[in-house]
Amino acid sequence: MGIIIFLIVLNMLALRIYTDHGESVEIPDLKGKTSREVKAILDNLDLRFQIQDSVYTQETAPGTVLDHYPKAGMKVKENRTVFITLCAISQEMIPMPQLTDISHRQATNLIESSGLIAGNIEYKPSEFPNLVLEQKANGRTVRVGEMIPKGTVIDLVLGTDSNGE
Repeated sequence: MGIIIFLIVLNMLALRIYTDHGESVEIPDLKGKTSREVKAILDNLDLRFQIQDSVYTQETAPGTVLDHYPKAGMKVKENRTVFITLCAISQEMIPMPQLTDISHRQATNLIESSGLIAGNIEYKPSEFPNLVLEQKANGRTVRVGEMIPKGTVIDLVLGTDSNGE
């Protein structure tokens, strides 16, 4: 019986030593840092990093960290991986959807589901009220399938009858 208890205690001590029980490193705040700066900081702490995702935002400098996990202040053991999300260098480009010859409501839904932003509405005389006649971005007509940055503001030209409705 004494040998079994001795082996269990020995096993528990060996596990503590093997797993570095109680030893940890605090994750620093990496937001706003470049991947080169992140590598230098984490190398000093014996941590690794992996780019998990990249997202474009205009509020953050391209190529810098937007978020990371584990979060700043959390404690992890050495040699662990920190997953980071970077601000993409350029905006995602998407093809311009077909907005002409459909109703204003359909066009607005299609704009929003495509990751674009509904902009101003102009009216032109037409025999088909509220039918989209033109699709514009930055004041110029955009062809269907033309690659444009996601988040572009799309202005629509709608038909109106002679009464202005």
